Amino acid sequence: MKILEIDIYGYGKFENKTFTLDPGSINIFLGHNEAGKSTIQSFIGSMLFGFPAKNSAEKRYEPKQGGKYGGALVIQHEKIGRVRIERIAGKASGDVTVYYEDGSKGSEEDVRKLLAGVDKQRFKAIYSFDVHGLQGVHHVNSESIGRFLFLSSMFGSDAVFKLQSMLEREREQIFKPSGKKPPLNAALQKLKETNGALSEAKKVSSQYGNLLNTRKILEDQHTAISTRESKLGENRRTLERLLSIQPLAREEQYCLSAIDQTESPVSFPQDGLIRMERILNELKPLKSQLSAVQKQEAVLQEELEELQYRPEVLEKEEVVKALTQSFSLYVANLDEHSRQAAEAKGIQDAVLQQLSEHFPALSPKKLLEMDTSYPAREKAKNTADEFQQMLQEKRYLDEQFERSREALEEREGKVKDYEDQLLSPEKRQEMKTQLKKLESINTHALQAEYEENEHMLSALKADREKSVKKARTVNGLMILGGMIGSILFLLWDQYIPAAALLISLLLASFVINQLIKKENPYYDMLKKKQEALKNTFMLHPGEQSGTEKLQELESLLWKDEQMNQLLGIEKSACNQAEKTYERILKKYEEWEQAQFQEEEKAEKVKAELYLPADFPAGSIGDAFDLIAKLKEQVLFLKSKKETILSLQQQIDKYEKEVSVLAGELGLKTINTEAALQEVQGLVEYQKKQKQQRGHIQERLNECKEDIQKLSERICSLEEDMDTLYTAADAEGEEQFRARAEQHAKRKELQQRLEWIQQQLSQKGVQQEEKQLSSSMVHIEETLKDTEEELLSTRREAQSLTRELAAASHTIKELEKSGTYSEWMHQAELEREEAKELARKWAVKTLAGDLLHSAISYNRNVRLPSLIARAENYFLELTGGEYTALYLPEEEDTFLVERRDNLRFFPNELSQATSEQLYVSLRLALAAALQDSSNIPLLIDDSFVHFDRGRSGKMAVILEEISKEHQVIFFTCHESQADRFKSGRRIFMENTAVSST
Repeated sequence: MKILEIDIYGYGKFENKTFTLDPGSINIFLGHNEAGKSTIQSFIGSMLFGFPAKNSAEKRYEPKQGGKYGGALVIQHEKIGRVRIERIAGKASGDVTVYYEDGSKGSEEDVRKLLAGVDKQRFKAIYSFDVHGLQGVHHVNSESIGRFLFLSSMFGSDAVFKLQSMLEREREQIFKPSGKKPPLNAALQKLKETNGALSEAKKVSSQYGNLLNTRKILEDQHTAISTRESKLGENRRTLERLLSIQPLAREEQYCLSAIDQTESPVSFPQDGLIRMERILNELKPLKSQLSAVQKQEAVLQEELEELQYRPEVLEKEEVVKALTQSFSLYVANLDEHSRQAAEAKGIQDAVLQQLSEHFPALSPKKLLEMDTSYPAREKAKNTADEFQQMLQEKRYLDEQFERSREALEEREGKVKDYEDQLLSPEKRQEMKTQLKKLESINTHALQAEYEENEHMLSALKADREKSVKKARTVNGLMILGGMIGSILFLLWDQYIPAAALLISLLLASFVINQLIKKENPYYDMLKKKQEALKNTFMLHPGEQSGTEKLQELESLLWKDEQMNQLLGIEKSACNQAEKTYERILKKYEEWEQAQFQEEEKAEKVKAELYLPADFPAGSIGDAFDLIAKLKEQVLFLKSKKETILSLQQQIDKYEKEVSVLAGELGLKTINTEAALQEVQGLVEYQKKQKQQRGHIQERLNECKEDIQKLSERICSLEEDMDTLYTAADAEGEEQFRARAEQHAKRKELQQRLEWIQQQLSQKGVQQEEKQLSSSMVHIEETLKDTEEELLSTRREAQSLTRELAAASHTIKELEKSGTYSEWMHQAELEREEAKELARKWAVKTLAGDLLHSAISYNRNVRLPSLIARAENYFLELTGGEYTALYLPEEEDTFLVERRDNLRFFPNELSQATSEQLYVSLRLALAAALQDSSNIPLLIDDSFVHFDRGRSGKMAVILEEISKEHQVIFFTCHESQADRFKSGRRIFMENTAVSST
């Protein structure tokens, strides 16, 4: 997956900004502090994983002046192709829409599929790192730095390292094998002491044990009595139930006996008597109705034979109906044909006019052959954008050139001024000669000069003390202001500006302190001169000389010396400004070469679009849009003409169908509309004739149907009557009625029996219970004996309950009076406390074992190939200084081997080399995951501690990685950007953005 375009609607300081990235090389965002580099890095993460929550520690970068919050990323996916991911303000993480090349859309689930399961935490741990993350290596102590790098190489961050350390620490806080203070150690020791005291108390309580045995015997006897009582109660309930169902059981036996004695036909039909009466009542009127319907049938048959009509006309009814329904469409087609023809002529005239005005070399035919697809549009747009970017870079170079030229002229002017103020060599030599002569003056002159120098030394000393006091005051105020500014930047999460401000203030404070300590050269010169005057007093007593002249010569020579030093400083600055000026001129040459390539590319695109050679390259995108629009109009005109031809064909077809139909029916056609009306009239007349014939035929059919139904019904009733007689085994109506009376008596007995059986069934009475209840004679006496035995058993159970309560009371009194129960209760409490602590310790131990298992799996399966790749990076990055990377057996750390065959643990390496090992492992991990999730690498000024040589090698490695894995590099140092020999640079300013 590679990012092609960053389109910001509103995010932080940016609004309506677009950045185009190169998918085939490294992309370098170069800009000063607060230019927006961190904002863009955060924007990429927000588009892929959602905006940070409002209560999150991360910045949300909402636009301060309102506006639409969000933006889009255009990416190139290896399998899917070009995809646009758009996320704007909405729900917590924002509303996301995924646009595919085929026009379909997707949601948050599609974004997760594009990222191949990589979440935000894994993205930051592996693919996005800055200088703070890199320097995190040195927040780990020297003993643990090897384990830190080992776990980071497998999981991308120190999360597992922190988790493993936390589990180990929490486990040791609960229990240590040789410890005494951890809670579980203390609880086990306390439980041991309590168990000893409990054993001593148990030996003293002998009576207590005897009472426990007695209570056990009483409890067993009470259980046996309770069981016997329960069984007697169950017997009593059984006898009561048998007594309650005895009347129903005996009545059931009576009904069964009566049914067996009642005579009944083998089979008598259900409701047979009622059914026979119903058949007799219906049969007689049906026979009269049948005779009347047969007479009506003969009359209708005569009327049907007298009626005549033309069936061949009605055969065309559907055709006429279809033509009639299509007539309105025929009229509409005529109107639409006229309208479409007029519109087509207007569109054709407009297209020809646009082509003649803007594209005289194009014709409609060439226009249709031109490629106006989405890739062609992107090509034209990118060409125009790149040309504009070249112009923007030219303006940026012009500004740099003007600043460097002004700086160089200013330095050269100062050099000339200093050179003009210098003394000539002859003049300086002459003044030195005069000074030597004046040194041999008399004692009075030397004495006066000595006193005057002493006065000047006192004045200079007082001035120096004032300057030192003032400098120290300024230094303190600067430090105080710097600390306040750094704290504010840290509160705003601006770590780089805070660090830069703090470092600048420390440097300024150091310079001021050095200036305070530095002695005034003039003061030192006067002191040396005083020493010389003292010696002179001793060598030339009584001589005199010109003091004022001596002082003047010394002052002029000292000023000339100071001027010579300033001239040297200014010449050095001038050389630096000249180098800057030459570097910008070199950039001009590079820009001209790139501009020539862009112009050739633009000329090729203009030729493809038939644009004149003098057409502005920056407007190619607008010209492409106009050509695409004209092509759409030509295609629309072509569609219009096809529509007009189709309408004409439909009109001709309809007129021909009407004319043919009229001829088949023997009608003369004047025009289409009149012929259609005559055909409709003829069909309507024949339809009326057919309708009248149909009415007669329908009535005749109804008569035939009624005759058939009446005949069938009479036959059916007679068959039903015979069936009833046969079912009752009767030969006639009289015998059938006698059979019905016997059947009714037997049915009444059966209904009574069913009611009794239903009552018994509702009570859940089984067949055995019914037989037992019917056979038992003395149920009441047996029930009375059972109740007396149950009462006696309950009295015996109450007596045992009182004895058991007395024994239990005595046991409780002994437990209250002695220490045995207290120690037993105390032991149970301490045992539960120890179990809970042991459970917590086991949970922490199990979690640590599971984590160790995951680390072992990664160590044996995944880590070897990753170490090989990291070893290549580390070898190249250190220029062959370190030649191999090893993983010792059963140790969570690495060994690196130097080219002199010496091996080192990570904590023995320097800060920068440790960081370089960490970077090698991170890049190897990203490369190992490239097949499953080829997400771009985002790097923010992470190599500030690397020296110039290793920084250059780091740039070569990143350029090589960028050929397969997209790399986006953010920096505020132009020197860092200059180390990359290729790649796309995107220049960022605080108020404007330009790219090249």
